[in-house]
Amino acid sequence: MFFLLLLLAVVETLILEAPILSIKSGNPVNLTCLVKDQVGTVFIFWYHNGAVLGADEKEQSGMEVFTEFGLISTSRLFIANTKLSDSGNYTCQPSYSEPAIVTLRVLNACSLTIHKSRGGIFDEVVYKYSKTHSQPLVYLALSRDTAQEGLHIVPTDGRQHFYYGRRNNETMLPLQNEFTELSTGHLTTINQIMIN
Repeated sequence: MFFLLLLLAVVETLILEAPILSIKSGNPVNLTCLVKDQVGTVFIFWYHNGAVLGADEKEQSGMEVFTEFGLISTSRLFIANTKLSDSGNYTCQPSYSEPAIVTLRVLNACSLTIHKSRGGIFDEVVYKYSKTHSQPLVYLALSRDTAQEGLHIVPTDGRQHFYYGRRNNETMLPLQNEFTELSTGHLTTINQIMIN
């Protein structure tokens, strides 16, 4: 008598920065893929817009890949100096698992001096936020964008919070309400998903 034992391994793959990551051109970016499995991942390939990133492609693009295997395998794709051509879909494809995908949007954005913008509106606005900025300046910066998909807020201190006032004062209520509406529409920031 023979017994057949069939083990079905559940493998999970995710990219921490997914589904969309926006970054200003020239800045570094690190894409981190985590693979949790029981069978032991043998390889992890990275793809850019469907094409495998081989050694030549990585060298030409200034990319580096660092991979550690284990029960939770980690693969990091690092781009030191992003260019517009680095935009697109990045796929992390491990052995024995479905891939995970992140869309990287490299923005060729320049700084905007809000008080000199003369009422202009823009498709893309990158706002380097500091909680020391005055409330009218913050509101003015956020109102220069024509659509929520084009608003990218870069915190100066690297924290993942947007501080728009803790008190319910009359001058900040319109900004708080507008920002809440934007963030529920999946507003993304550079390097993280916006956290209220």
